[in-house]
Amino acid sequence: MNFTILFSLFTTFLFASNVFAQDAPTLNNNTISMDLDGINFIFKSTPGTPISTTTIFFDGGSMLATEELAGLESFTLRLASEGGPDDMTKAEYQAGLDRTGTSISSAAGFDNSAISMHAIVSEFDTSWNVLVDILEHPAFRTDEFTLAIEEHLTGIRTQFDSPDSAVRITTREAFYSGHPYMIRPFGFEESVSSFEISDLHNMMNSLLVRERMTVVVVGDLDLEHVEVQIREGLRFVQSDPAFTVPQAPILSHETGQLSFFEQPDLPTNYVLGYFPMPAMDHPDYPIARIAIEILSDRLFEEVRTRRNLSYAVRAGISNRRANNGALYVTTTDPNTAIQVMYDTIDEMITNPVSQQDLDDQIEGYLTHYYMALQSATAQASMLGRWELLTGDRTQADNFINAIRQVTPEQVSQVLDQYIHNIQFGIVGDPNSFSQEIFAR
Repeated sequence: MNFTILFSLFTTFLFASNVFAQDAPTLNNNTISMDLDGINFIFKSTPGTPISTTTIFFDGGSMLATEELAGLESFTLRLASEGGPDDMTKAEYQAGLDRTGTSISSAAGFDNSAISMHAIVSEFDTSWNVLVDILEHPAFRTDEFTLAIEEHLTGIRTQFDSPDSAVRITTREAFYSGHPYMIRPFGFEESVSSFEISDLHNMMNSLLVRERMTVVVVGDLDLEHVEVQIREGLRFVQSDPAFTVPQAPILSHETGQLSFFEQPDLPTNYVLGYFPMPAMDHPDYPIARIAIEILSDRLFEEVRTRRNLSYAVRAGISNRRANNGALYVTTTDPNTAIQVMYDTIDEMITNPVSQQDLDDQIEGYLTHYYMALQSATAQASMLGRWELLTGDRTQADNFINAIRQVTPEQVSQVLDQYIHNIQFGIVGDPNSFSQEIFAR
């Protein structure tokens, strides 16, 4: 083992060993927020890092989408980031990115979308100017548009080819029935088939609204210089003081439900259940996060290790304005597996976890949390997420403090309060499932 690897392991150990300390670094260290003529701007200084990340978040997501144009936001940003500005050929655009060590990408979800630039610190100005040019003058070329539409439609048409993808879609449609989140960020075949290039320009114009945008910059950069670059570069962006994002309706279900994507010849059944959970700005969120972490470990031990009922079993929690938890298992014996999962939940409710087990879980969670935030990209993403979903990026640090205060009794209470009326999506043989057991 060479010195570099040894040093990396040593520093990782030191970092992880200090995570549980009260003076551990916070996400908001060296971070400042300001209003740049109506645009929300967040800057985090990370001295000594060679790569900077700039992410522009567009608030709204499915809350502002329509079923007729579902997927347009995702498709527009993808084509813009891949095609570059209209004063360059695609080859010139890609060569420029390669020459400056820059990458530009996009993403879209239920609550917001984003376009991101990862650039060498010394090339920030050059890369930023290219990103601004893309936003103001995107090259939506006819040949690339036609090809991209076909690729996008292929992705939609093949979503059910994978059992894991199929079970996610089946569960999501059951859980979000009647909710704005039913509008998939990726779109539907009917909506994507109707897109025209003019729709992309209209979508870009609707995204480029000052009150809708949050710009997050993380890197070893000068604040005043970056502020000038952002202010000048986005001078063309329009303002709409009346812009608002509707509140996401809180999800609730009166009863549990099983929804099937029938695959009777599939040797293994795929089972995914959703249930409402507190959002990131709710006081119960830190408790729920740790409770689900412990539950996931317990399910692995009881379902896989002790009984060998599944190769893959876990619990999870999402990060959305209308939030959900999840139970997942792949198994040839779904009735027994789900019975064991329910019994495990009941056991955690009736008999709270020990303080030692809880402390170990919290320490492990915080270690992974901080290790995942070592890159500028991860920090920009996390700052943007907390800002958009809670209205206050500093809630990220309050979350960590709250995690440390969770008690065994609170873990039991949260599981008892939130895990009920589960909406299951199932890929497999309906004859293998007992409605009575699942509806317990």
